[in-house]
Amino acid sequence: MKKIILDTDIGDNIDDALALAFAVLSVEIDLLGVTTVFKNTEKRAELACCVLESAGRTDIPVYAGVGQTILQSIPDWENVVVEHHTQQMEILTVQQASTRPQTGRAVDFIIDAVMSGDNDITIVPIGPLTNIATAFLTEPRLAQKAKIWFMGGVIDWVSPEWNVICHPDAAGIVFGSGAQIAKVGLDATTKCHMPYD
Repeated sequence: MKKIILDTDIGDNIDDALALAFAVLSVEIDLLGVTTVFKNTEKRAELACCVLESAGRTDIPVYAGVGQTILQSIPDWENVVVEHHTQQMEILTVQQASTRPQTGRAVDFIIDAVMSGDNDITIVPIGPLTNIATAFLTEPRLAQKAKIWFMGGVIDWVSPEWNVICHPDAAGIVFGSGAQIAKVGLDATTKCHMPYD
């Protein structure tokens, strides 16, 4: 089984909730923990707890991560925040998980898990790379042990992709870190369609 940490901005489109459900139900994945990123990471962590509880996996720890950019001078950041409205948080008004997010920091969890592992843990960020970049800045040796499978970026589109434009500085730090990275861009993921029936 592949050991992974899922780093997610769950709460927007349905894709991250589906990714979490897939990871939990896969017999090929050992989900060590879930970390949340971008804006209200505490509420995102609560939502992740709800998904995990629905799947009967309250044993998987959830950590709220970094909600702000590392540098506050990104021109597009304020526009992204103002125009961004989460679509799934309303579920928390009618359903609360019996388990709560962990009290520790997501960045510390990522560092501790990867540094104590046997180079066998893969970080799977499916949101902005803020937590991963912060972890690399906090513990530079992490880049030499971390394997990353990133969902983000785009090759054959003119407009920037969401996970990168939300925090381009973080993307620059991660991609310049020397870590082993595999990337699946938006142009590839949009070719996968899920039928309604």
